[in-house]
Amino acid sequence: MVNNLFAQIDLPFVSHLGKSNLEREHLSYLKSVNETDSVCFQFAKYYLQYPDDSLFFIYFKKSSDQFLKDSNAVNFASIQFTQNSKSSFWFDTCLNQKAEIPRITQQLSIIQSSISNPKEFDFNLLPEKLQVDFQKYQKISSKKPIVALSLSAVIPGLGKLYIGSSKSFALTLLSMTVLGLQSYESYHSKGIAHPLTIVNLGFFTTYYAVNLLGSYRETKLKKKEIKTQYLINATNYYHYKYRPSLY
Repeated sequence: MVNNLFAQIDLPFVSHLGKSNLEREHLSYLKSVNETDSVCFQFAKYYLQYPDDSLFFIYFKKSSDQFLKDSNAVNFASIQFTQNSKSSFWFDTCLNQKAEIPRITQQLSIIQSSISNPKEFDFNLLPEKLQVDFQKYQKISSKKPIVALSLSAVIPGLGKLYIGSSKSFALTLLSMTVLGLQSYESYHSKGIAHPLTIVNLGFFTTYYAVNLLGSYRETKLKKKEIKTQYLINATNYYHYKYRPSLY
């Protein structure tokens, strides 16, 4: 059986192509041999090296037993999928396998657990260099956009202070105060029907509405931004510390 596999695919040559980053030659060679489990496994590694998630998972499913026994390939994929939309599927697959889970993948699965349930997660389970990043994410994850909007409705900009944007809060409050005073002054001195009053009230109303929507949107964006940065830092940490190789 082993001799037949090597007759179908030259593994040392495939390794050379991968290590040399000969992308076109690598793909051409894989396409030139009959598709077996071993070849599908090599295709899966190819689409990790030259990322294409859809094609990777197609070939991974065809060679999962063989792929999951290769700790280097599993760890490489785990690092790559840590900040990927497919992360849940990948780590669930790894955790549900019968084979032993490689150490790096075990550690990265902890990162995924911290994302899925940040409130209950103990940051001490993480490497020290990632703890500060996680605590930032843990803090922002509890913030709700609708609360930020409601706070800004009461005091302009307060929703931005709620998510830690103190400078944005101060600028918004100052701007709204100036516009409010201008509107109040023109109303009392010139009357509600005066064009200047109408313009000032129009600016005040528009800016007030923009402030509400901005607080809501900024909360969502900041949560996403801090989560993404945490995952990027985790990916970089494990990549540069362990430098897993496919070949």
